[in-house]
Amino acid sequence: MTHRSSILDGTTGWNMEVNLGKRLVFPDVVQTTLRPDIVLLSETGKKLIVIELTVPWRQGVRKEESEVNSANRSL
Repeated sequence: MTHRSSILDGTTGWNMEVNLGKRLVFPDVVQTTLRPDIVLLSETGKKLIVIELTVPWRQGVRKEESEVNSANRSL
């Protein structure tokens, strides 16, 4: 099995923060009004990874309902 490189490689001391609420200051990095879902911070490696999750659940359900209704009408 081959190893795929990752942004996490070569860096230690990762801290993960979730549900940040109004706490928007990342130590010695940046202050922002954005509220990401997940933040990974390695102060030793000087890396900050911001993760924003998007789940288009509502649109997917509507599309699925439409397809099912369409299939049922053709029966």
